[in-house]
Amino acid sequence: MKEDLLLPSSSSPRVQWGQLYGSATALRLAQAADQLTVPLAVVAANARAASQLAEEMRFFAPADLPIAVFPDWETLPYDLFSPHPDIVSKRLQLLAELPDWKRGILVVDLETLLQRIAPTSYTQGHAFDIRVGAKLNLEQLRERLTGSGYAATSQVMAPGEFAVRGSLLDLFAMGSTSPFRIDLFDDDVESIRTFDPETQRSGVSGNSRAGNRRTAPTLSPDRCVSGANVRMLS
Repeated sequence: MKEDLLLPSSSSPRVQWGQLYGSATALRLAQAADQLTVPLAVVAANARAASQLAEEMRFFAPADLPIAVFPDWETLPYDLFSPHPDIVSKRLQLLAELPDWKRGILVVDLETLLQRIAPTSYTQGHAFDIRVGAKLNLEQLRERLTGSGYAATSQVMAPGEFAVRGSLLDLFAMGSTSPFRIDLFDDDVESIRTFDPETQRSGVSGNSRAGNRRTAPTLSPDRCVSGANVRMLS
């Protein structure tokens, strides 16, 4: 039998828990999130505390309860380099998945919480889909990818890169765990397959949605999610 926890409500929007020692805080939060019918946001003092708290809650929480840490940029405001592509990719993935969460725990450190991100309406308004059987102008897409911060390379190895070889477009989209190979017949999308960036061999046929590489964290869109087609943001 589950213990009835003291949780915020419309009549009592603020509650306090006391005498939580060691990992007891993680246990209580995991229990609370399991009882709630909405996602739970947990604010940690810093990035290290956020990561540790998430690991502890994963131990106590049910296997079907999503728990994620919204990553810090790991850059200073006036640094002359962009955040690591893996961090950008993870943020894009989470921001796209969060609107579909029915329950779960999102852990964010205080500094990251204070940073502004693009609203959902902006990212949705700057998205377009690539579907099998749809028309696709490769030159226009190349210009759009370049303008969105993607790097044109001879061989796609990391998120934020793309390569055009004849009628083939290799694309490693931000927020995707695998790159995609889009095969065109004239202007028609004939197939979309994943491939291994190490061997460059194509794998299972499938589709995905992708977000653009961000070069200015406070200005560019933040959205990406795996789905039924390739979704690009610009």
